[in-house]
Amino acid sequence: YSNPVEAIVAEVPALEINGYSDLVLSRGAMGQYYFEISNTGNMPLEASIGIEDLENAGYVQGGQLALDLNRNGLIDNGDRILSNSDVVSLSPDESFQIIYEFQVSELAVPDMVLTSALTLTATTLGGDVIVPTGTSEGISTLATGALELEKSQTIATQNDADVITYTLRLRNNSDDAVTGYDTIN
Repeated sequence: YSNPVEAIVAEVPALEINGYSDLVLSRGAMGQYYFEISNTGNMPLEASIGIEDLENAGYVQGGQLALDLNRNGLIDNGDRILSNSDVVSLSPDESFQIIYEFQVSELAVPDMVLTSALTLTATTLGGDVIVPTGTSEGISTLATGALELEKSQTIATQNDADVITYTLRLRNNSDDAVTGYDTIN
């Protein structure tokens, strides 16, 4: 014969934000910063997600913030574009990947630094405010315009295998035509 055991688990709200991007871009280029938010507590949370362009904000154009719902690293048809008033619900142990996509102004100059930070306001369903832990910063340093090679990798998990897609994009970002190459090493 033993005594019955009873345990009461306390509600612990916790939210973590992660993301740091350090890019080298040229004027007119598109850039993307990647972030992840995770409900690391044991209760549901609601979060309002935004972006704040900080240093040289006037040179950042056309920014959009998206929930990467299929987690493929691209903003595509299946993803949700967020506005400043949108609220996202997170169950315990749930996480979201977030992409901030923007374009650098043609008026930007070399060596200029652009910075942005993901902003997050979270509450419990009872209205208690939760302060997230972690970092969420994107930095872009502008280089002299020239040939720009952008590479990306996406991973799509399927039932029987993971599909990895590699994409390379080459563009001339200078004011002059690029001389043709006879040989590429």
